[in-house]
Amino acid sequence: MDERAKMNFTTYGLDIAKRVFQLNWVAHESDEIHNRKFGKHELLEFFAQREAGLIAIEACGSAH
Repeated sequence: MDERAKMNFTTYGLDIAKRVFQLNWVAHESDEIHNRKFGKHELLEFFAQREAGLIAIEACGSAH
């Protein structure tokens, strides 16, 4: 991939429900794909430890 075109931030896909958050992301450093399930407090702690990135959110009908 052309280095000029490569993104220098991590992109996150977040599916939110009432109690569980499913997060998928591609780390910009390694281009590795990750998939992990979080509770609310775990998710907040996870993002507090990460650099800024792009988050796309999908909410189901039961999400409040």
